[in-house]
Amino acid sequence: MKRLLCLLLCSILFVACGTTKEAKKKDTAVVEKQKKKEAKKLEEQKKKEEAKKLEEQKQIEEQKKLEEQKKLEEQKKLEEQKKAEEAKRQEEVKRQQAPVAINNNVVAIDAGHQARGNSQLEPIGPGASTQKAKVAGGATGTATRIPEYQTTLNVSLKLRDVLQSRGYKVVMISSISPRLRCADTNI
Repeated sequence: MKRLLCLLLCSILFVACGTTKEAKKKDTAVVEKQKKKEAKKLEEQKKKEEAKKLEEQKQIEEQKKLEEQKKLEEQKKLEEQKKAEEAKRQEEVKRQQAPVAINNNVVAIDAGHQARGNSQLEPIGPGASTQKAKVAGGATGTATRIPEYQTTLNVSLKLRDVLQSRGYKVVMISSISPRLRCADTNI
């Protein structure tokens, strides 16, 4: 009986020891599986964090690009405004230098007097019976002694120069002294 008891105890111990070894193996396998799972989770978490960081960096880079584009657009707008202002300023300078732009207008200037009068008579108007002298001789300056025809001619020539400088085409009816013109004309 002692033997039997001993055997029984040994078998129990043997089974217990075997079971413990198997349990240890199982526990070790479970622990290893858990470690692998945790390692995978950590690795996945790291990948997610890296992906998140990359996404954040992309967003930051895109934001920087957008800001740079805005700055470039603002600079272009400023440059365009400066160009427009400069063009306006230059146009104003041109306008001030030549108040009237070159155009297709024609101005005719008639000095309106002649050196000698024409005392022949003519009606004062179409169909009128009242008569008048065709052309009077004109006045003479009391202080300057310059005849009226010469004064009107000088003023006409100055007006011609001013109008031409402003871009007008000027036609002079007469630009020479009436003494040099034909005596028959009543211009």
